[in-house]
Amino acid sequence: IGNGWLNTGDVGHINSEGWIFITGRAKDVIIRSGHNIDPALIEEVADNHPSVTSSVAVGQPDTRAGEVPVVFVTTAPDTDADPEDIRQYIASEVPEKPAKPVAVFIVPKIPLTAVGKVYRPKLRAEAIKHLILFELSDVIRDGTALNVSVADSSNGSITATITLPGKDNTTLTKTIDERLSHYAFSYKIT
Repeated sequence: IGNGWLNTGDVGHINSEGWIFITGRAKDVIIRSGHNIDPALIEEVADNHPSVTSSVAVGQPDTRAGEVPVVFVTTAPDTDADPEDIRQYIASEVPEKPAKPVAVFIVPKIPLTAVGKVYRPKLRAEAIKHLILFELSDVIRDGTALNVSVADSSNGSITATITLPGKDNTTLTKTIDERLSHYAFSYKIT
């Protein structure tokens, strides 16, 4: 508390009549190249897509921008939703260029906490898993079976575990380190 303000960790705005609107939490903000992006801006647009029933935007690590927005969506039954079509729709409707998502992932359900709130750490972990699989896609194409699991801890950190097949994986371990060491998340190779 200072100067009459209380830091609650909430993000919002005050309208011209003095009403305060809470739109999210500071820890949920996506920071892309210094731009603070409120996920609600992206989610409001995504939820307007005819196939989308719910959406959650989170930051995915990026070596150049720090984070980039990605969106997880659930879709209506009996729809033939295409993630790229949904992403293009969102990108065309979101007014802020940095808030335009780089990817959309269709999921069967949005993870919730015990009290029914969206559990964003699980989705951030899932975004990191997608990133790892993308970064290592040529290794996987060579027939190498990789098991990637990503878990969040109670202190908010996220760690990826990449399990390699076989016994001597020195070259593969070096390749993975070269591709992932520039990202701001922890990983271990087993």
